[in-house]
This record gives sequence, C-alpha cells and structure tokens, in this order.
Amino acid sequence: MLIVYRALFLHRLNRERQSSSYQSGLMEAVTAQFVAGGIKERREMCVVVKADVQGSAEALSRSLSKLKLENEEAMVTVKVLVSEAGE
Repeated sequence: MLIVYRALFLHRLNRERQSSSYQSGLMEAVTAQFVAGGIKERREMCVVVKADVQGSAEALSRSLSKLKLENEEAMVTVKVLVSEAGE
C-alpha cells in the first residue's frame, strides 16, 4: 500500500514539474511574439446608434459591426451597444 502511495506521489510530482516547465516555455514564447510584433493588441470601440428610422439604425449597426481598423500596433473592432430609432 505504501508503494502505491509513493508511486502516485512521484507521478503527480513529475506531472507538476512538466506542467511548470511547459508554462514557463509558453510565457517566453508569447513574450517573444509581442516583442517581435507578431501579436497585435486588440481593442474594441463601443458605440450607440440612434437614427430617425429603424431601417437606418439597422443598416448603420450592421456596417459598423463589420468594420475593422488595423495598423502595425493594434486592431480595433466596433461593438454596437444599442441601436434604436426615434427621438
């Protein structure tokens, strides 16, 4: 019984060591990509659409949702929070 517990303990210890080395390698790879410019920062611009008729509001919302602005540092998408018609 003691041998089984020891084997389980050694197995868990080995698995934790492998996980730790994997996590540190993953962090280094992600950092290297940021430094090299491989990953762009993602930003989101929230907007409220208010139009005189519902059809215009829907068309604007649809067009804005498809819009993506991108440069060498970041990629910006538009998120429509509210789309309404009326006064």
